[in-house]
Amino acid sequence: MEYADYNDNEIVYLVKKGNDDAFLFLVNKYKKMILSRIDKYKLADIEEDALQEGIICLYNAAITYNEEINKTFNKYFEKILFNKLYDLKRKKLLDYEFVLSEKIIMNTCAINESIERLARQNKVEEILSVINILNEKERLVFNDFYIEELSIDEIAEKEKIDKKYIYYLIFEIRTKIKKNMLK
Repeated sequence: MEYADYNDNEIVYLVKKGNDDAFLFLVNKYKKMILSRIDKYKLADIEEDALQEGIICLYNAAITYNEEINKTFNKYFEKILFNKLYDLKRKKLLDYEFVLSEKIIMNTCAINESIERLARQNKVEEILSVINILNEKERLVFNDFYIEELSIDEIAEKEKIDKKYIYYLIFEIRTKIKKNMLK
């Protein structure tokens, strides 16, 4: 059956009646839109999953669409897709922050062990040389994070620094300490 002559409402009606060919036509029609939104929300690294979620949203939109809501199917689906992709973006950022915090915790343990090892060996000069290579902000964060063992949130509140900047400073501190200890 040729669906090109049908409007969205007619195709949606056929999908609701269980017509798989009508749904495939709808998928082909909206696939480009789904992919462009995935690109727009910078979800290219999970494009395949996001595309599948988009197709599921398309199906759900077709099943739940009501012509009487004074909204075109296109706009109705676009809103559902936006909500799903926004949710995926939010989850992706949360996963990234979790992985980043886990890496920081692992590196914190390694740095703390190195500092403790140096302290046990009475190598105060080496500890001081490590601290001296840090700038003022890095020293503050170093002290708060590694010595006082404050959380990122606590440091941000105490020092009035953005959390992302604290993550950056911790990365810089780690890099400088590793370079200095390899000398």
